[in-house]
Amino acid sequence: MKLSAFLSITLFACLFQPKAHADLVLTMYENSGNVVTSWSGDVHTDLLPAASPFGVTAGQVRGQFNLWFGFGNESTVDLIRVDSATGVTFDFTNPSPSFFAFVGTPTGVSIGMQANSSNAGFLFLPENYVSGSQISGSSTIAGTFASLNIQDGVTSTATWNSAVDGVQTMTFITDADFVSVPEPTSCALFTLAFGSGVALRRRRKVN
Repeated sequence: MKLSAFLSITLFACLFQPKAHADLVLTMYENSGNVVTSWSGDVHTDLLPAASPFGVTAGQVRGQFNLWFGFGNESTVDLIRVDSATGVTFDFTNPSPSFFAFVGTPTGVSIGMQANSSNAGFLFLPENYVSGSQISGSSTIAGTFASLNIQDGVTSTATWNSAVDGVQTMTFITDADFVSVPEPTSCALFTLAFGSGVALRRRRKVN
């Protein structure tokens, strides 16, 4: 395959990776003897109540039938109290996971959610979170899904509406075989660097 064709295909694949707009996704997966929990995305909080500070344990990850969170380097997060009147709904039924909790090596900021029987609960967002700003974080711990009591194939979601950007979601997924992919910007830079390197080698051969 010609270099130009390779670069075109690679760049197209990178730039047009599916990316949900205005949502947060936390994914737990196994990687080289570790369980990695990573999260990224953005949400709008325009119609939600005001947040209050709440102390947390940096690096802690927890999941159970009505509670999910992943905390990064922060020891304080924004806690937003929500109920049906605020338009927030929770779907924690696919399926109900076994309880797990651990503290890993953290990066970035924090997210989470908690529901109760009256469909009220809490959303956890980074401290002083600005609506619509990018979020990313992770927590890594040695082990496997089995050793940490993590049930594979669980999806739990909080959903609400925003005056600015429509439906917003915070989703927590356990997928032992998940393989992370580069962000479009990083992927594009890789393609550019690779192409530049190949072109430079060709010029050297010509000279």
